[in-house]
Formats: sequence, structure tokens, C-alpha cells
Amino acid sequence: QHRVANNMQIVASTLRTARREIADPAAREVLEHASARIHSMGMMHRRLYDAAAYAAGLEPVLREVLATTLGDLPVEIRL
Repeated sequence: QHRVANNMQIVASTLRTARREIADPAAREVLEHASARIHSMGMMHRRLYDAAAYAAGLEPVLREVLATTLGDLPVEIRL
């Protein structure tokens, strides 16, 4: 679990560093989106491996993770 979290952090950091060095706005945006996806995956990983998060069952955890991951997308979540 710790190695996975560290690896995701390294990938996200590398993408952020690369973004700062690129002048093309479209390329910067692609790297920003990739970094945001990696960050979301890391957050989901931490949340899903937190045993205390499941005290009220799986549904609240899934709702939180999906809502955060999907953001403002027009998606209805049914569990």
C-alpha cells in the first residue's frame, strides 16, 4: 500500500514538473489533466485502503470516491 501511494506521488510530481517546462498551452493542459487523474487515483487508493472508512459500510465510501472522481460530470450514481 505504501509503495503504491509513493509511486503515484512520484508520477504526479513528475507530470507537474514536466508541465512547468512546456510552453505549448495544449500540451500543458494534457499534462495537467494527467496529473489530476493520478492525484484522484491516489486519493481513491488511500480511501479504499482505510479500514475505518468502512465502519458505515461500503456505500458511503463508494459515493465519496465516485463523486470526487467524476467531479462535475453529469453522471447519476446509483448504488
